[in-house]
Amino acid sequence: MESPKTDCANCYSRETTMRYATLVVDPGPDGFYPESRTVLERANVTRERVHHVDVLDDGTFVGLYELHGDADEIRSGIRYLPGVLSYDVTGTDPVYLYLHEEATEPARTLLEELRSSRIVLDRPFEHQMDGTLRLTIIGEDDVLRETFDALADIVDVDLVETGEYQPDLGDIDTLLTDRQREILRLAVERGYYEVPRQVTHQELAEECDRCQSTIAEHLQKIEATVLPHVIQ
Repeated sequence: MESPKTDCANCYSRETTMRYATLVVDPGPDGFYPESRTVLERANVTRERVHHVDVLDDGTFVGLYELHGDADEIRSGIRYLPGVLSYDVTGTDPVYLYLHEEATEPARTLLEELRSSRIVLDRPFEHQMDGTLRLTIIGEDDVLRETFDALADIVDVDLVETGEYQPDLGDIDTLLTDRQREILRLAVERGYYEVPRQVTHQELAEECDRCQSTIAEHLQKIEATVLPHVIQ
């Protein structure tokens, strides 16, 4: 029996150009997870990165979050939060929080939109000091535009930059979180690394609205992350 002929025009897939769009998502004054946010802020815990978050088939959330703060304080705060189904806290600096919880809005609708679109999420996401979330989506131009418009119907979203996606895994800047970059940039601008030093931890802390010990720990962590790569 003779095999059916195929149209040569359909024999090959279409080559495309992968592009990226970096967005800042603002969920509003209550944030994505208002109760957990309040508990963490009371314990002087800062949120650094979202390594994974997804909506399960039963409508609940599961996520892995990177935090900066005391692990015991995080456990104490998370343990009695309503809506938390299970959790685990591991590590010291940084601290990683696994969380399985009931879904809330607008996070549920936002994640469902991202999951249903033809884009790739460039994880981790970055928590910024003003409570917004910075994330990068990857895909074709028309898909990026469609996704941006769909997200804008759910939350306030700003386009930070866009271009052809060319990951640079060797870039030291990619090793730091947005918060760490902000603190490092401020420290350099204010003369923290000049000789003699032009600014103190306390003065930097006042500008960042953080306590002095938090700024000192952030700078130590930045130096521990960056310096080994400088001397390679």
